[in-house]
Amino acid sequence: MSLSIENEANIITSYEARIASRSNVHFFIGLYPRIKNHIKYMIIRAIARLRGATIGKCTVLPYALAKKANANLIVGEHCCISSSNLDLRAPLVIGNYVAISKNVQIINASHNVHSPHFETILNSLEIQDYCWLAGCKVIPGVSVIKRGAVCGMGAVIVRNVSQLAIMGGNPASQIGQRKMVHSSYFPEALLGGDLVVYVKCWRKSRQKL
Repeated sequence: MSLSIENEANIITSYEARIASRSNVHFFIGLYPRIKNHIKYMIIRAIARLRGATIGKCTVLPYALAKKANANLIVGEHCCISSSNLDLRAPLVIGNYVAISKNVQIINASHNVHSPHFETILNSLEIQDYCWLAGCKVIPGVSVIKRGAVCGMGAVIVRNVSQLAIMGGNPASQIGQRKMVHSSYFPEALLGGDLVVYVKCWRKSRQKL
C-alpha cells in the first residue's frame, strides 16, 4: 500500500484559515500545550520505531501501543491512534490521516477450529487513508478497510469494507455512504499533537499580511 499523501497544499490552506483568525496572544497561548504534547509524542514515536514499527510524521499514538510495537505495525502520516488494543501478531498497515478512537479493538489472529492441531491463523489488515474507526471491533478475516470508510460505535467488522462506506451493527453492514473524506482536517489535533502544522499555518498566514 502506498503511504503517499494527496495534495497537502490544499489541506494546509483549509487548516490555515482557522489558525489565521487567532490573535498573537491566542496563538502563543495555544503553543504551550502543543509543545508539551509534541515532545511527548516524539518520544512515543521513537519508542515504537526502536521496536521495529514504521511511524509517519506527525502521527500520535499511546505509549501502551508503542511499548508492544513491532515490525508488523506500519502507520502513515498525520494519524491519531488512541487505542492500544491493536493485535500486532500479523501486519497492520494504516494509511494517512486515519483516526482510531480509544475503544477500537483489532484482532488479526485466530485458530483453525477444524484442525486437531488448533493451529494459529494470522490475518494481515490494511486500513487505508482517511478512515475513521470509532469504538468498533475488527475480527480476523477482514483484510482491508478501504479509503475513507467509517466504522461506527459498536460495529463488529466481519468482512472487507468498501471505500467511503459507513458501517454499523453486529455483524456490521453498510448503513450509509460518505460524500467526501476529511481532507481539511488533521486527526492529530484530536490529542493536541498538531504543533508542526499549527506553527506552519500561522507563519504562512502572517507572510500574506
